Amino acid sequence: MFFNKFVPLFLLSLLYITNKNWWSNVILVPIATYVFQLISIVSSSESSFDEIEFIYIFPITIIILTPIYFIKKNLEIYLKALDLKNEMKELFKKKTKNQ
Repeated sequence: MFFNKFVPLFLLSLLYITNKNWWSNVILVPIATYVFQLISIVSSSESSFDEIEFIYIFPITIIILTPIYFIKKNLEIYLKALDLKNEMKELFKKKTKNQ
Protein backbone atom coordinates (compact mmCIF):
# COMPACT_ATOMS: atom_id res chain seq x y z
CA MET A 1 0.00 0.00 0.00
CA PHE A 2 2.87 2.37 0.78
CA PHE A 3 4.40 2.14 -2.70
CA ASN A 4 0.95 2.38 -4.32
CA LYS A 5 0.76 5.88 -2.87
CA PHE A 6 4.44 6.89 -2.88
CA VAL A 7 5.23 6.22 -6.56
CA PRO A 8 2.42 8.39 -8.01
CA LEU A 9 3.15 11.05 -5.40
CA PHE A 10 6.81 11.11 -6.40
CA LEU A 11 6.04 11.20 -10.12
CA LEU A 12 3.41 13.92 -9.76
CA SER A 13 5.77 16.01 -7.63
CA LEU A 14 8.49 15.60 -10.21
CA LEU A 15 6.08 16.59 -12.97
CA TYR A 16 4.93 19.63 -11.02
CA ILE A 17 8.47 20.81 -10.29
CA THR A 18 9.70 20.46 -13.86
CA ASN A 19 6.61 21.67 -15.70
CA LYS A 20 6.63 25.15 -17.24
CA ASN A 21 3.00 25.25 -18.37
CA TRP A 22 0.27 27.37 -16.82
CA TRP A 23 -1.82 24.35 -15.84
CA SER A 24 0.83 22.85 -13.56
CA ASN A 25 -0.96 24.12 -10.43
CA VAL A 26 -3.78 21.69 -11.17
CA ILE A 27 -1.40 18.86 -10.23
CA LEU A 28 -1.42 20.10 -6.62
CA VAL A 29 -4.82 18.54 -5.93
CA PRO A 30 -3.81 14.91 -6.61
CA ILE A 31 -0.50 15.55 -4.85
CA ALA A 32 -2.40 16.67 -1.75
CA THR A 33 -4.64 13.63 -1.93
CA TYR A 34 -1.71 11.24 -2.22
CA VAL A 35 0.13 12.97 0.64
CA PHE A 36 -2.91 12.60 2.88
CA GLN A 37 -3.36 8.96 1.91
CA LEU A 38 0.32 8.24 2.48
CA ILE A 39 0.23 9.86 5.92
CA SER A 40 -2.87 7.88 6.84
CA ILE A 41 -1.20 4.64 5.75
CA VAL A 42 1.96 5.33 7.72
CA SER A 43 0.28 6.64 10.87
CA SER A 44 -2.68 4.32 11.29
CA SER A 45 -2.95 0.63 11.89
CA GLU A 46 -6.45 0.31 10.50
CA SER A 47 -7.18 -1.88 7.52
CA SER A 48 -9.45 0.64 5.78
CA PHE A 49 -7.58 3.15 3.67
CA ASP A 50 -8.53 5.74 1.11
CA GLU A 51 -11.59 6.84 3.03
CA ILE A 52 -10.55 10.44 3.00
CA GLU A 53 -12.11 13.25 4.93
CA PHE A 54 -11.25 16.08 2.58
CA ILE A 55 -11.37 18.67 5.33
CA TYR A 56 -7.94 17.45 6.44
CA ILE A 57 -6.41 17.82 2.98
CA PHE A 58 -6.32 21.62 2.94
CA PRO A 59 -3.92 22.14 5.88
CA ILE A 60 -1.74 19.29 4.68
CA THR A 61 -1.71 20.84 1.21
CA ILE A 62 -0.53 24.16 2.59
CA ILE A 63 2.18 22.62 4.80
CA ILE A 64 3.56 20.06 2.35
CA LEU A 65 3.21 21.81 -0.99
CA THR A 66 4.61 25.19 0.00
CA PRO A 67 8.21 23.90 -0.19
CA ILE A 68 7.44 22.20 -3.50
CA TYR A 69 6.14 25.51 -4.87
CA PHE A 70 9.31 27.35 -3.83
CA ILE A 71 11.50 24.63 -5.30
CA LYS A 72 9.61 24.99 -8.56
CA LYS A 73 10.08 28.77 -8.55
CA ASN A 74 13.82 28.39 -7.97
CA LEU A 75 14.10 25.82 -10.74
CA GLU A 76 12.16 28.08 -13.11
CA ILE A 77 14.71 30.83 -12.64
CA TYR A 78 17.55 28.37 -13.20
CA LEU A 79 15.92 26.93 -16.33
CA LYS A 80 15.29 30.40 -17.75
CA ALA A 81 18.94 31.25 -17.15
CA LEU A 82 20.00 28.08 -18.98
CA ASP A 83 17.70 28.91 -21.89
CA LEU A 84 19.16 32.40 -22.07
CA LYS A 85 22.69 31.00 -21.95
CA ASN A 86 21.95 28.58 -24.82
CA GLU A 87 20.35 31.37 -26.81
CA MET A 88 23.41 33.56 -26.33
CA LYS A 89 25.71 30.71 -27.42
CA GLU A 90 23.69 30.26 -30.60
CA LEU A 91 23.80 34.00 -31.24
CA PHE A 92 27.58 34.08 -30.83
CA LYS A 93 27.97 31.09 -33.13
CA LYS A 94 25.96 32.86 -35.83
CA LYS A 95 27.97 36.05 -35.39
CA THR A 96 31.31 34.24 -35.67
CA LYS A 97 30.16 32.36 -38.79
CA ASN A 98 29.14 35.60 -40.49
CA GLN A 99 32.48 37.26 -39.82
